[in-house]
Amino acid sequence: MAGSICPEPLMKRVFDKLGATGLCIAYGMTELSPVCTVIRPSAPFEKKCTTVGKAAPMAEIKLINE
Repeated sequence: MAGSICPEPLMKRVFDKLGATGLCIAYGMTELSPVCTVIRPSAPFEKKCTTVGKAAPMAEIKLINE
């Protein structure tokens, strides 16, 4: 899902057609080696569609609103 919020209809299709109910959304980039946030496979369906999860162990996250 490329580390972005996945629209609910698309996530539902992935679950239904591929049976990928344990799919996890993660966010990262090469400079972060490679993932800095991830959502748990056991997270509710709604959370999997609206968030990229929590910071990975040993990762620090800083949000800036400019």
